[in-house]
Amino acid sequence: MKPIDEQVKGFWERCGLKHIYQGTNGRWYYYEHQGGVNIPVPPIDLNSLFEYAVPLAVKAIMADQECDEELAYAILFKKWQQIGYDALALFGALRKVLFKKGTK
Repeated sequence: MKPIDEQVKGFWERCGLKHIYQGTNGRWYYYEHQGGVNIPVPPIDLNSLFEYAVPLAVKAIMADQECDEELAYAILFKKWQQIGYDALALFGALRKVLFKKGTK
């Protein structure tokens, strides 16, 4: 199931991208979290998810489970496999990790 706009907005903000409105064409833009370069809303694809969200999710799992990076990746990938194997399934798994109760 395709995520709604508010889920996507909240997800990218959780990944450190600042939400801004720019231009008269009605497009939403984000500030890149490093370098301050304006970038369009990243697509929900494997490249964007691995660039922005996976490292944060792995750190969150390491802190929550008190484990090393290798085990954290294994935990994340198991969560991904339980949902499916595509980018939307990874998005769902990442949301479960990044929006887990008690995470900031």
